[in-house]
Amino acid sequence: ELEALSREALLALAQELREKLAELDAREPEDMMSKAYERWGERHEALEDELDDLLDLLDGQRMLSEAEAP
Repeated sequence: ELEALSREALLALAQELREKLAELDAREPEDMMSKAYERWGERHEALEDELDDLLDLLDGQRMLSEAEAP
């Protein structure tokens, strides 16, 4: 699904994910031993993984376009 998006759409999505991560960071539970912290950590990790996948895709597109350039 991500592969079908334009570079501009991918960049916008990356920014959206960064903003979600920042919002999530601001709501980090204090008690690292709590269930709330465990759920927070899982959500944070999932967002980071999604952002990493997206950035890898963008990097692959960049490398492909550089290889095709004269």
